[in-house]
Amino acid sequence: MIEVKIYSIICMVAGMLRIGASFIEYQSGLDTLELFYGVIDLGFILGLVGFYLLFRERLNASGRLGWVISLCGFSLIAGPEALLFGIGIYQIGTPIIGVVFRLSW
Repeated sequence: MIEVKIYSIICMVAGMLRIGASFIEYQSGLDTLELFYGVIDLGFILGLVGFYLLFRERLNASGRLGWVISLCGFSLIAGPEALLFGIGIYQIGTPIIGVVFRLSW
């Protein structure tokens, strides 16, 4: 149970950092900024892992599938510059996370 609390704290800190990141002007090629976004994404992924650890006994097959798809959605969030077939990956990954995670309940 203590791991779940640690994961929750990490995820909340990542959320606060993400809110703060919205006030930072994005500059292409700035390594420290990319590292900052990477830390935020890692915090969200660890929060999702903590969620799974807390509810793994109660998740049915669709819930587990939703968790895996949400994890895949987080892996797609690679920053605002990444493109897939001319579409920003951030715009693809974010709805996947929200919709699938919500439907898995």
